[in-house]
Amino acid sequence: MIVHFNTAFSKIGNQKYLKPSVGYRHFFDKKDAVVTNAHNTIPLKKVLFECERTTFKKGELEEEFNLVDLENIEKRLNSLYDVQKVDKIGSNKYKIGKGDIIISKIQPRNGDIYLLGTNEEFLCSTELIEYKISKKYYPLFFYYLITLPEVLAELEKLESGKTHRRVSKYDLLQVRIPLVNYDQQLECAELVNDKQKEIFDLKKQLKDTRDTIDKIFTREYGFDFEKVNRLSRGLDQKTNFSRFANDELKFDISLKYRAAFDSVIKPINFKWIPLDKVLKVKGGKRLPKGHELANHDTGIYYVRVDDLDWTGKFNIENIQFINEETRKIIKKYIADKDDLLITIVGATVGKCGIVPEELSGHNITENFAKLVIRNKKLYDPKYILYCLQSSLVQLQILEFTGRASQGKLALFRIKKIRIPDLNISRQRELVEEIDEEFEKQNSIRNDISRLRDEIDEIMRGYIK
Repeated sequence: MIVHFNTAFSKIGNQKYLKPSVGYRHFFDKKDAVVTNAHNTIPLKKVLFECERTTFKKGELEEEFNLVDLENIEKRLNSLYDVQKVDKIGSNKYKIGKGDIIISKIQPRNGDIYLLGTNEEFLCSTELIEYKISKKYYPLFFYYLITLPEVLAELEKLESGKTHRRVSKYDLLQVRIPLVNYDQQLECAELVNDKQKEIFDLKKQLKDTRDTIDKIFTREYGFDFEKVNRLSRGLDQKTNFSRFANDELKFDISLKYRAAFDSVIKPINFKWIPLDKVLKVKGGKRLPKGHELANHDTGIYYVRVDDLDWTGKFNIENIQFINEETRKIIKKYIADKDDLLITIVGATVGKCGIVPEELSGHNITENFAKLVIRNKKLYDPKYILYCLQSSLVQLQILEFTGRASQGKLALFRIKKIRIPDLNISRQRELVEEIDEEFEKQNSIRNDISRLRDEIDEIMRGYIK
């Protein structure tokens, strides 16, 4: 932790931006923008060269493309997952395919960096920038160098912004990384590649969270999710005016998903219950005007959408802080242990998780809805979570999400979502069965994490 240090106006004057952040000033003024203790270094502006961008405007596409967002990049694992083909986009996107690597402008310290394969093309968020890598660096070596924990930790010091903290391209390219002999890079990459292959083999054994839950729910309730998927992909659906004119008198609800739900899932013979009968739905709160995230640990978390992944896990190390003054203004907007948080805005609508003990009593962003179970003797929080994560509810979320430029799931619509109403003992039996499957998956993930740590150690041996 930085306690105090002296700097000089001459150093500040040589930089493009005047930023008073302690971490930023220390990184540039005292460390000279060097991310490790290597003797020979080179600035990224001599290693990375931004590719010319092709922008696709929001709306219908002439052909289908794979769409990659930050959520689709596996952090520090050089792979993509759950990438969807789209024929329409809700906001402008960049076409990727000319460079070697993409790096996120939003909190690159998270490791949202991906090394492109040969002839790989897709559309991506405008928060991702595509670069060519200098011939001085072997691409695989560079990827694992730039995603070392100590390198990512230094990139955090360059971040600025209120809630979505970004690193400017200019600042990123001033960063100095170790300059390593190319033959040594190849030698290192060969060792790393063996570990990477082991990781990829293990990843083939992983199952998607929703697929794991759906398999058990399909057996329990008799759903045919394959039929649901076929129906929801269809371009045409039969309807009538009574179904088209919904009770909100709005026309932004997708009839495709309603048809799939009503014709396949709803007729199954068991009792349904709306979430409004099970839990209370409340909102979060954006940071007050003029207030920003703290640049140090204040002990007061501000939980954002990016801090939660699709498995339902919160990345505690990633969560930012607010100061006491900000907390006093938004003190009513907190989540408590065993509350559920669900994202309600943007590309990640429907992502959800249970609030752990570490986050109890802390503030949440306005892009979350907080779900508070009315009676935990009747409803198990994990059962509600697994229902929310299943196709059973995700289809309803797709139906209820407004089709504006940025999709939004209104709080009153969450109350209409229906789940199977089981007695508490049966809920817990299903939860236990699903948890057993997740334990197997977590064991595989732990092995993957161990292999990535071994790659880090190999890299450190070559950049001294």
